[in-house]
Amino acid sequence: MPPVNRGRFKLSLKHFGAKQFSWGVRAKPWGQTKRIDGAFIYAGTFRSGKVVGNGHVFTNTRGFSEKSDRFNAIEKEVGPSIPKEMVRGASLAAFQAQARDLQKDVEDMLAKITNGVIR
Repeated sequence: MPPVNRGRFKLSLKHFGAKQFSWGVRAKPWGQTKRIDGAFIYAGTFRSGKVVGNGHVFTNTRGFSEKSDRFNAIEKEVGPSIPKEMVRGASLAAFQAQARDLQKDVEDMLAKITNGVIR
């Protein structure tokens, strides 16, 4: 059975100003600082300059990884999920405003298309 891709539709932390330090990585999803201890972007030390995995943020699993079915694998750290962000804040308010009138609009369209047979 292939590994499940749980990171699907999630944005990488590299898009949120991820920067590596001696203690780990700092990124700023949602404009707030997120500290990930033990994470890395560069191979070896944080001053090596040798980027691992196209600049994504990784952590060591130090055990069995369900995602990769391996021991001592590295896993990509991810930030916000696109589907979850789409149903929050202003997007949610706009959807709910349109949804209130949706049933009436559909009934009116059906009546118009069927010349009043379906009402």
